[in-house]
Amino acid sequence: MSDAPQPDGLPMPSRFWAILTIALGLVLAVLNGAIANVALLFGAMPAGGASLTLVLSACAAALAAAVSFSRLAAW
Repeated sequence: MSDAPQPDGLPMPSRFWAILTIALGLVLAVLNGAIANVALLFGAMPAGGASLTLVLSACAAALAAAVSFSRLAAW
């Protein structure tokens, strides 16, 4: 058995693509939340406030995003 240190993690080209994939996923998650917040704001303006339908749709969108992200993370 060799006493030479073994490199940790992925080799360099694969490491770059892994970091890029994680960064892109984070950008898309933040963008998804920002779009939902803006849509909720513009949806609440004509209704005169946050109605039950708007709140439920925002909760459903957040739940769908959480489920899809957790499924993709487990994949």
